[in-house]
Amino acid sequence: MFPNCFQIYYQPVYIYIKRSYELAVDNGYALTYFAAITSAIGETIKRIFDIQIFGVSNLLLLFVIGTVLIDAFYGVQKSVKQSKEAYVIAQRYDQGTPERRKWLKVHELKKFKPQKLQFTFFKCCTLLFYLFMVKNLLASESDDALGQILGFTSAVVLKAPLIIFWYYDFKSIGDNSAYVYGKKAPIFTIVEKIFEPKISKFFKSNKDDNGDSI
Repeated sequence: MFPNCFQIYYQPVYIYIKRSYELAVDNGYALTYFAAITSAIGETIKRIFDIQIFGVSNLLLLFVIGTVLIDAFYGVQKSVKQSKEAYVIAQRYDQGTPERRKWLKVHELKKFKPQKLQFTFFKCCTLLFYLFMVKNLLASESDDALGQILGFTSAVVLKAPLIIFWYYDFKSIGDNSAYVYGKKAPIFTIVEKIFEPKISKFFKSNKDDNGDSI
């Protein structure tokens, strides 16, 4: 009875382990080492994403920074296209005419320069600085004192600016890519219709009686 049970329930497991061992030996344990290294790398990445240095998920921050970089890419593409178009228009006018000088000036102004990417770096740094500062201020005060003073919860103080920041960069990608390709992808129009009224309402509710933004 026992041997039959063993064969039915345990023999498949024994065969699987045996074949796995034989495969590892045949490959000089390369597969075993690869699996161990992959597992260690995966666990390390998971721990990195779990740590909230800036008060929000690092994965979320990665997506936001990625949006900024994509926006910078399409911003450069748009600027280069505008520069080429301005140069073509300038050739339609005679030498020395005001119109030619104007379009050549636009051509030079829209040319890609590495210095223009400094603003992208500045945007990312100021965002991270804000999140880090607010996270540590909230952590240093009991009962989220900063949030109580501002009338917001800590989640709003941290995440609301991040969401608005992400939205405007995402919207900018849509505008820049529409200029590059001649057509805006539908997802950008959909997101704008969802977010724009809510963000406009948020800023409108934070105006004083004179209509000036607080």
